[in-house]
Amino acid sequence: MNWEKTLLLTASVLLLIIMLYSGYRLMEINYHTANEQELRYEMLVYRPSLEPDIGLIVHRNPFLTEEGHHDFLPRINQRRIVNPSLIALQQTHERVVGWIYVPNTRVDYPFVQYDNEFYLSHDINHNRTPNGAIFLDERNNDEFWQFNTLIYGHNMRNGSMFATLRDFLGRDFFIANRYAYIFLPYVTYQIEIFAVAVIRPNDRIIYGLFDETEEERQEFIDHVRSVASHVRPYMHPNPNERFVTLSTCRNDTADSRIVVVGVLRPHFY
Repeated sequence: MNWEKTLLLTASVLLLIIMLYSGYRLMEINYHTANEQELRYEMLVYRPSLEPDIGLIVHRNPFLTEEGHHDFLPRINQRRIVNPSLIALQQTHERVVGWIYVPNTRVDYPFVQYDNEFYLSHDINHNRTPNGAIFLDERNNDEFWQFNTLIYGHNMRNGSMFATLRDFLGRDFFIANRYAYIFLPYVTYQIEIFAVAVIRPNDRIIYGLFDETEEERQEFIDHVRSVASHVRPYMHPNPNERFVTLSTCRNDTADSRIVVVGVLRPHFY
């Protein structure tokens, strides 16, 4: 019967379209995965070390006196370069701020800062990719001076970017892994991990507090405790300390985020 042939032909065409689309998607995923791995190996050349390689750079900005002589003394500014590999990386990637490393996870990347939306869909080389990049919130100071500094990364199914932050939702992993590290050109910070939580993407306290009143900063600490899946009971951070919040999506639900919140402290070698 003609209608049976038509139905069979239509089903065959639909099946072919589905197979072609699935093959295309698989090729696309493999392509982006390969590119991410290649870029990762390229960037690891610049990975800082927890063992310092300290140099000294002196920025001198002379100005001309009324007598026509250059006077250097009032303008001398000295800063020690703790992580020279980041200075080298910034020569070719000017938006790079620093490097983040979380032991016993796959989080070991340079991070950038520009426009939050841009780096959701572009890598560090500005190539379009669903992996995006690890990036600092555009509202934050790039030297981590504010009360709460936000760093974002995608939760990729292949385990790249910020995907392995979800491991902190496991109690044993959370207990066993206490520190993460932020490398900047002139300083290395240790993040003492205080809590991990699953929150809504519109959480105004986690995502909106940078430098407010002491009462609001205390509200942030209390809020983190109240929403935490796990928290270190022996840690008692105060409103005068600085925090870092690492944020990623939770793939099993569209309206939640995983955040790992830690206290920022100088790393002493």
